Amino acid sequence: MPSEIIHKKEIKVMEPRYKLTKAERLSGRKRIEHLYAKGKSFHSVPFRVTWCFTITNEKFPVCAMFTAPKKKFKKAVTRNRLKRLMRESYRKNKNTLYDFLKEKGKIIHLSFVFTGDATITYADTEAKIIVTLQRLMKEINIK
Repeated sequence: MPSEIIHKKEIKVMEPRYKLTKAERLSGRKRIEHLYAKGKSFHSVPFRVTWCFTITNEKFPVCAMFTAPKKKFKKAVTRNRLKRLMRESYRKNKNTLYDFLKEKGKIIHLSFVFTGDATITYADTEAKIIVTLQRLMKEINIK
């Protein structure tokens, strides 16, 4: 007698992704130039955020880039630390923005430029990123 194997269908619930892959990062000279030429921007201390809608077929609803100006932060160690803090904070809190954009059916390119003080902590950066993403959702809702 063959033993009976019962196959159960597993229902997969979409869990939030807490990764920041290469496809989610904005790169390429033409795409960045288009963002700064056609994009809208606002200042949310300590970030200057520039964003624009795009019609390209992206795998993700947002392509983001993170910068810290060399003019303000002379040491590469400081610039890299600030960019790392911004990336990590964004990575952990991007899912609300993703859900919002998927609901609207929009795709955006996004740039964060750090303009604040270099002595910022991770907790402060994360709180500011959350506020900035909420403001970005309000800006998108208006357009």
